Amino acid sequence: MPTKPLRIRKPERLLQPEIAIRYFEAHKEALFDDQKLRITHVTPWQLRTRNFVCFFDIVAREPKTWKRAVGLADRGDARTKEFARILALKAQNLPGKTFTIPEPLFLDEQLNMMFIGHVPGETLADVVRHERRITDAVFRNVARWLRHLQSVHPDEVPHVSHLPQIQWTEKDVLLTKTVAPKFSATLNKAWRQWKRRWDKEIQASEFVLAHGDFHPFNIKRLPNSNHVAVIDFGLLCRAPKFWDLASMLVQIDAIH
Repeated sequence: MPTKPLRIRKPERLLQPEIAIRYFEAHKEALFDDQKLRITHVTPWQLRTRNFVCFFDIVAREPKTWKRAVGLADRGDARTKEFARILALKAQNLPGKTFTIPEPLFLDEQLNMMFIGHVPGETLADVVRHERRITDAVFRNVARWLRHLQSVHPDEVPHVSHLPQIQWTEKDVLLTKTVAPKFSATLNKAWRQWKRRWDKEIQASEFVLAHGDFHPFNIKRLPNSNHVAVIDFGLLCRAPKFWDLASMLVQIDAIH
């Protein structure tokens, strides 16, 4: 008989291993596709982020098996929407031989929390820092990802914004007044010029499905390969074809 889910009010309760064991025991079929396994150990690893993000190393017996799940909680329904997007992208056969996205595990709407499979490997930001370059093979696989993403019609994925959320870029530009005053005037002038052009040309642009937050911390190189994984689908949107590629290239260059 299936174990009833443990009712908890705050994600932070899952930082207690004994609570986490009982919680994941109730979700073991979603985790391991096997109702007969018994969860015996859970080790939580919380990250220092604005919202609750935690890795859970989950061990089950018999037979002994292991999985690292990532739990992400947020206010409101942000994670519910993101989980629905990941499910939709999986249904569109978006993962390919040379690129992938996280495995959706399960959603806890009461906690506003989703659980996805951990993606191993280094972010492209770390690759640039450590190796000072990104190989052509990795770039080709990133390009394959973008081509396949753009082949999915935006109507096939729920909760897609009609426009990119450029207000975050604008906040970064305004922030230069305090963190980089030497460059602030030039950057703000360039931003205003671009914004006028964007407002003028937006109606004539051909829009496709875009990641919307495509920077080197959201792209990972899988271990011992040139394959890539893309994470974080909180800002999926309709945007011009150049949008994601431009975002990635500019921010890779900025790492130096």
